[in-house]
Amino acid sequence: MQKRNNKILVVLVDMGGVLLDHELALRKTTEKLGISYKKFKSEINKIYKRCEVDGTTIDSFWRYSLDESGYKNIEVSKFKQTYDKGHKKNKKLLKLLKKLKSNGIKLGMVTNNIKGHIEELDNIFGLVKIFNWIFDSSEMRARKPEREYYEKIWRTIKLSKNKCLFVDDNLGHVQAAAKFGFKTFHFSDFEKSNEDLAKYFKR
Repeated sequence: MQKRNNKILVVLVDMGGVLLDHELALRKTTEKLGISYKKFKSEINKIYKRCEVDGTTIDSFWRYSLDESGYKNIEVSKFKQTYDKGHKKNKKLLKLLKKLKSNGIKLGMVTNNIKGHIEELDNIFGLVKIFNWIFDSSEMRARKPEREYYEKIWRTIKLSKNKCLFVDDNLGHVQAAAKFGFKTFHFSDFEKSNEDLAKYFKR
């Protein structure tokens, strides 16, 4: 982790893996619905990158993933309800972000996602309202770790790169952000990373 920088003016935070524990949600869902986690995850990995930028809707994504992994009998609505509600919200981080925002720091959500999924999760967890910007790959038609993704963020923020802190659980995404010029924080563990990030901003 880089040394604390009190001149950070923007914090960019990943959604799945930082704000929400999506891996926990997927494991709980596959177990509850009798789906092979390994088989289903493998199918998702084959198509996820493409679907994050090509306009595929979240319903279509889940339907295709279920069909291709051999679970045509499972309704998308049932799967989505179980999966979306199975996420665990990072309450400690959200509390910190709200404090930072009250101190004048602007917030951006940076997420590789399928079209419509943010809205569904927001209906349950109410995440979007605290952010100044939502940088959604399905809307931007670019994804992390592509340089174009970071460039589009920078052109929107219109600040020096070293005044922006990029927080993500994916090391490759963090490394790409650092190469682009952003300050970075690798969110590797829900408990320890929450503590370390709070220390980063502690005066």
